Amino acid sequence: MKIVFAYMIFFTTAGFANIPYQEITDTSHLTILSPSLQKRSYGKILLKNGIKAYLISDPEAEQSACAVAIHAGSWDDPKSHPGTAHLLEHMLFLGTEKYPTSNGFSSFLSDHNGLHNAYTAPNLTVYLISVNTAHFDEGLDRFADFFTSPLLKQELIASELVNVDQEHAKNVGNDFRRAYMVAKETGHPEHPNRKFSTGNKSTLEGIPAEVLKEWLSSHYSATTLHIVLYS
Repeated sequence: MKIVFAYMIFFTTAGFANIPYQEITDTSHLTILSPSLQKRSYGKILLKNGIKAYLISDPEAEQSACAVAIHAGSWDDPKSHPGTAHLLEHMLFLGTEKYPTSNGFSSFLSDHNGLHNAYTAPNLTVYLISVNTAHFDEGLDRFADFFTSPLLKQELIASELVNVDQEHAKNVGNDFRRAYMVAKETGHPEHPNRKFSTGNKSTLEGIPAEVLKEWLSSHYSATTLHIVLYS
């Protein structure tokens, strides 16, 4: 299978080159008929440390991309700080030990025609990037550092909390969000769905960086991490 390129880039730059993995056999009997997908190859692997990866090799890809999903989200927020998972999602973009500049990641992607996005769901947190293939190796190195050594600087929390608060304010008038909040209020009082998932200034103001670091350590691990690579 033509998955070597994507495999070598990610697992070398992310420090996984020497970790044994198991290739998962595709048991699907469905035939792909779409002409635009005929040249693609696919592979599924399970690393010894528990990371699950889905690899897509496409010789006609205009860019390379990666998505990472963590099996943890707003339902796991501590009662003391509703919105912790969402705030952490924002903070991971603001510098790592290897790449400490707070806007370094977004600037790198912008310089190389790339994009990034992320969202926090009740039981998932998802991060996505795309970038010109010639710079995919560095992009993945920067991306992988999110999940191993983010700085989570206390002095940056207040400014990023403004963005979280504005996001909540933007959602207040959204009909879908209003219906969702009614569903929360009318649901079982002990179900985690009752939690205030987005968070705002009043629920997160003054949150210590140590709370974010502890949440990261407790919920972001190899066994909760899923990767999709497209190159």
